[in-house]
Amino acid sequence: MAKIILVSLIGFALLIPATASAQVLINEIAWMGTTVSSNDEWLELYNASDQPVSLEGWTLQAADGSPAIDLNGEITAEGYFLLERTDDDSIPEIPADLIYSGSMGNTGEHFQLFDEVGNLVDQAPFAAAWPGGDNTTKQTLERSSVDSWATSLEPNGTPKAQNSTADEPEEPECPECPACPECPECPECPACPECPECPECPEVPDLNTTIEVTADQIPELVDGQKISLSGTITKRPIFFFGRLVEIDGLKTLILGNKFPRLWPRMSVEATGRLLQTPVGPVLIVYDASDIAVN
Repeated sequence: MAKIILVSLIGFALLIPATASAQVLINEIAWMGTTVSSNDEWLELYNASDQPVSLEGWTLQAADGSPAIDLNGEITAEGYFLLERTDDDSIPEIPADLIYSGSMGNTGEHFQLFDEVGNLVDQAPFAAAWPGGDNTTKQTLERSSVDSWATSLEPNGTPKAQNSTADEPEEPECPECPACPECPECPECPACPECPECPECPEVPDLNTTIEVTADQIPELVDGQKISLSGTITKRPIFFFGRLVEIDGLKTLILGNKFPRLWPRMSVEATGRLLQTPVGPVLIVYDASDIAVN
């Protein structure tokens, strides 16, 4: 068993980095260059996970062999990684994270992103034709969702920023506030700040105040409530760490050294503490003086 648990833990640990790396995406491709020069090509990766990912040993390569880029460095959680061709002048106002060599074809490329052990993490399979981008206006090809691409709305694209056609996250609906988990504090709902505060907390019953009840009310009472019950003995008393009887079907344990003489069909009034147990409710009468024969 210990061996099975150990193997399971190791397998789980190995899955953690794989899950993070699987969320690194090829995010934007400036195959047409920029409005300054058609040679100013660049690419962008995006880390959709909530943890940084090391790119040491990773490769981004076209199926026809150019470009073939050896990656290094780190991409931050929910961050971008900018690759510029030949020098850092493709986007002068934004420093490149990596400089590469090799040009992209204007008709299309099939890019594949591999991690350090050779797993295919993502791809842009556009060898036949680019699905977007404009060679005249220099609008880039950008990812609009995980499974779709589109022409950027911006000339020169959106390097190291959210894509112009990306799906906007939907605003979460504000659900009804749940009942207060703790009293007397009523925290605001966690879903969104517009939520109203939770309803007023219910009053906490005073367990030490004796309340008069009938047997049919017992299931509704809280554990530990002090009660007074009037009823009829329905089962012959037996000794069980005290005297155990039933009053209108409610098991009642009478503690102490002296016990009243009790018989079936007697009318009694008992005062004690109610316990809600897994086997049913039990009334604990702590002294024989707390049970009276009517």
